[in-house]
Amino acid sequence: MRISQIVVLAAVIGFLACGQVGCATAKVPGEEKSSVFNGTQTIVNSDPITVTNAAKTTAEELQLTVLQSGASGLDGKVVAKSSKNTKVSIDVKSAGENLSRVTVKAGGFGDKEIQKQILDRIRAKLPAPPVAMPTQNVAQTRSTPATGGRPTPQANTGGGAPLPF
Repeated sequence: MRISQIVVLAAVIGFLACGQVGCATAKVPGEEKSSVFNGTQTIVNSDPITVTNAAKTTAEELQLTVLQSGASGLDGKVVAKSSKNTKVSIDVKSAGENLSRVTVKAGGFGDKEIQKQILDRIRAKLPAPPVAMPTQNVAQTRSTPATGGRPTPQANTGGGAPLPF
């Protein structure tokens, strides 16, 4: 009797410990996180509808049988099966302005190689993320009659109106 209680307690503790492994979530675009129970996840620079369409196209290109596909402005989902009946689930959720969290899970405990391959193909189908241009503090110029119409440099004070000379 005592041994069976210990075995049950050890099984419960083991299950709870394994469940904590599945808490990995991506926080920034491009970062990839994998867990046994939740699959592989990343954030991409695109809206959920575009990402879901790219996921469906990827599944079709890999000759998976698409069982379900749907998207809205907030989320999307594609469910497919391989020829060996392996379930592939692609979940998309909005993660902010023009950002989407993509989670790919292949099989019961997640096949990381397949998940990574699918994520890479989805990313390749999305438009390139916008590139932030560095801002430069360029001196403003103005034309004055005193200089014969030639532009004269002005200090940029950041206050909006140029300083008179």
